[in-house]
Order: sequence, then structure tokens, then C-alpha cells
Amino acid sequence: MKVIFVARENIINPYIALLIRSLKTASPKNSEFIYYSSEAISEPAPDEEIILHIHWPETIYESDISNRSLKTCFLAALRVLKFLYELRNLKARKKTRIVWTVHNYKSHRNWFPLIEDFLCWNLYRYADRFIVHTPAGKNFLFANGIPENKISVIAHGTYRQYYGAPRNAEESRKELGINKNAIVFLNFGILRRYKRIDHIRSVFNRLSSEKRIKLFVAGKVPKDKVASFFTAADFFVMGHQNFLTSGTAVLALSYGLPVIAPSSGDMPYIIRNGENGFLYGTDDELQELISAVANFSDAKKNEIRNNAMKSAAKHSWKFVAKETLAVYRRENGPQ
Repeated sequence: MKVIFVARENIINPYIALLIRSLKTASPKNSEFIYYSSEAISEPAPDEEIILHIHWPETIYESDISNRSLKTCFLAALRVLKFLYELRNLKARKKTRIVWTVHNYKSHRNWFPLIEDFLCWNLYRYADRFIVHTPAGKNFLFANGIPENKISVIAHGTYRQYYGAPRNAEESRKELGINKNAIVFLNFGILRRYKRIDHIRSVFNRLSSEKRIKLFVAGKVPKDKVASFFTAADFFVMGHQNFLTSGTAVLALSYGLPVIAPSSGDMPYIIRNGENGFLYGTDDELQELISAVANFSDAKKNEIRNNAMKSAAKHSWKFVAKETLAVYRRENGPQ
């Protein structure tokens, strides 16, 4: 079996690297896992079983494109047409299976919306199976006409094994220059518009009179520092809207950080309100939540942190690999 991933090798988001590692561990020795290229799918051996596993369709056309000029739009369109031609030929083989893990409603940049819509419309037709991380993704696929028997819900794996075990909280705060008495709310990850960082900052600015409450926004962080940030914080706060999954929320839970997130997208399926985190609807509700949790007793904080850690257990890569291989082998039914 050869599995070809339509995704980028990405050191900022190690999702694919961790998935491949777990699949290699769980798969037969003759399995092969590679990244997509035209050469990889152009002339497969007649008896070779091929799984084309699509993750981020924009990978097909965004490579080396850094602007929205007419020229780059034309280039993106050509790349999509070439890929669909290759896909049609691949699909004609009896030993080909096309799987699409739908991570987002739309790509984060969405530079060429018409091209992206055209590509996704074709992928909905060609894919044999779809993977989503929560029922929010399942509902999204239903809305796009995908039948339930083609959809599997598999949890998003955690990144903690990539970034290391929790560290000593006091030492982490000293390392990062954080006051040991502060109540720290962490926002972590690449700074993108959909994460609404400005909205989060405006809410915390309203709480300026509460001196102990601190917002720590960590954008691009060296790998060896990530565990320190999550260990130093008391809570993880998110402002995302219109998203299907969040690996950083799962990462926060795996470090025992309660997650404060909008009550939209996949969060209600990951965060149990009041148990391993909290959900909010408006900025005013977020402000009230921050003030409330900042005054929790140590016992209450420890209870929620323990719940957060336990809830991350279902996001183990061993489980993710087992369920993904079942999809490859046509064993995994709808969930």
C-alpha cells in the first residue's frame, strides 16, 4: 500500500509528520507514505494499492505563489486542471482509493475563491471517503451533499509528544519573564485574521484594572519553548470563528490547560462547558468568563486542569492511526 499525502511538509504545523509516524508504526512493513507530486501518481504499478489522502487542497495550486496577480491566478488554475486530470486517471484504477480529511470550511488565505470552489466541487465527486475531526465537520459535509456512509469522525491528534512533557510552572514563568502571581491567559499559534486576536486584546484591555490578569499572545515560537508557554499559563483563550478544528486547543488540553473558546465550529464537541473549559458567545460573555475564572480557588483550577488532561486522551496518535487505517481498508463505518 502506498499512501500519498496532498499536504506540505511543515515544521510549523507538524500534523502530517505525526500522522505519518503513527501510521508507519501501525501499518504493515510494506506500506509507503510519501508527499504528493505529479511523478508520484503518474505511473503507478498495475497491482499497486494507492491511497491518495488529501488534507489541504490549496497545496495543489499555492506552491510558490505569493500574490494574487492575474498571472498567478492563471498559474493556479492550470495547476488545478492538471491535478484533476491526474486524479481522473488515478481514479480509473481499481486499486485506488481517494480519502479527504476536511480540516477547514475554506483555506486560511483563500486567495482564489473561484478556483478553490471548483477544485473542492470536484473533490466532493471524486473522494471515496471523508474524514472530519468532530460532528461539526460531519454537518458541513451533509450540507454539501455527502452521504453519511462516506464520512468518518476521527479526533485530531495531539501535538504534545512533539513539543515535550509539561515543565515546572514556576521555572517556566521565570524563563518567560512572567510574574509568579499573575493569572495568565495564553493565545498560541500563527497570527491570522480569523483568530480575532484584536478582539481578544480589546476584551483584556477592559480588564486593565485587574492587575493580576495577563494576556500572553505567542505567535511563532521555537519548538523547544512551546512546552514552557503552555506550562506557564493558567488558561488557554481563543477567538476563532468559522473553523472546523483546532489543533492548538487539543494541544492546550494535553498540557492540562482549560480552554476558553467561542461556542461555534467544533469547540462544543471538544470543550465541555464548565468541565475542561468554557464556551462563550459574545465579547461581553468572554469578559465575564475571564473575570470569573481568574478568581477560581486553587482546588477548582486543579479540578478543571485534571479534566482537561483526561479529555485529551482520546486524541492519541495511536488511536488516530488505527481509525485512519480502517478508512484506508474500508473497515471504518460512519460515526
